[in-house]
Amino acid sequence: MPRVCDSCLDAAYDMGLEDRESQVTIMVEMGADVEDHLCDEVETDGEIRCGCACRLHSTRKVKLNS
Repeated sequence: MPRVCDSCLDAAYDMGLEDRESQVTIMVEMGADVEDHLCDEVETDGEIRCGCACRLHSTRKVKLNS
């Protein structure tokens, strides 16, 4: 199972997914479509690793706004 950071898991939990396996699966496959969260990998400049699909989307968004 891929490593998904706490912020991404919290976003999945907020969507109503209570078990960790479902949270990880949804975020790995559809994390880029989940609004209102910022991945810890992006937030820490890669110090924390995360397998969420939001990473690429968030990284681009942060770089564009810099």
